[in-house]
This record gives sequence, C-alpha cells and structure tokens, in this order.
Amino acid sequence: MIHVTDREMENAFRKHKHLKDLSRTLTITDKMVLFYAVECGLKSLYMRKHRLSQTYQKDPNGKDVTDFGHNLNELLKQNGFSYTIPKIAAKDSTQIEADSLHQAWRYGKTVEEQKEKNCLKMLNKVLNELGRKLSGGIS
Repeated sequence: MIHVTDREMENAFRKHKHLKDLSRTLTITDKMVLFYAVECGLKSLYMRKHRLSQTYQKDPNGKDVTDFGHNLNELLKQNGFSYTIPKIAAKDSTQIEADSLHQAWRYGKTVEEQKEKNCLKMLNKVLNELGRKLSGGIS
C-alpha cells in the first residue's frame, strides 16, 4: 500500500464520484470506479474524523486507515452509517461480500442481476451521503 495524505484521499473520492446515473447500463469499469469512489470517500471521512493527515497515522485505537483494506462495511460502521452494503450472489451461488465486489467486477464474475442492482443503489446512496458529509463537515 502506498501512503497518501488526507487531501489526496479526498481528491481521489472527488475524481472518482462522477457516476450518478444508475439508469444507464454501467460497464464493469464503471462499477469498479464506483466501488473505489466509495472506499476513498469512507477513508477520507475516517481520516477527517480522527484528524489523520497521512494514511499511515494511527487513530486512538491504534488503527490506520489502511488496516481496513477494502472492507466497506467496517468503514461504514466506523463512520457512523446505519446501514451496510449487502452481499450479492454469483450465478454459481457463491456469496460475494462487499469487500470483494471490486474483485468480482474486475475478474468478470457473473452475478445475480437484481442483487447487483440493489448493491449498486446502496453504493450510490453512500456516495451521495459522503458527498454531503465531506463538503459540509461531519454530521
């Protein structure tokens, strides 16, 4: 993992958050960018809440933001969100946790369409809420 500043993390969120229109068909790349936008936004919010200026800095509990990896649900919890990103089922019945979604999309895993749509809606909901929280401070 390379380490970045809080400003770089927030800028990454802002650069990646362009996906707003879920009514159009999203490409695999669009889905991955949406995932990474949410991840960067959640990490940026966490860093802001704990006054961390670098990703390697530890919070009062001895955690740094890189300790979360891609675990969006833990980041949601740590940032005070009251909901989680649901699992989605692959066509072969494999259950894909939120922290592995980017891999499923990157490697072309075939997933149940409706569950994926629900998951994408939830990612978009988080994205929108992050946009509000990061622009106007923490609520």
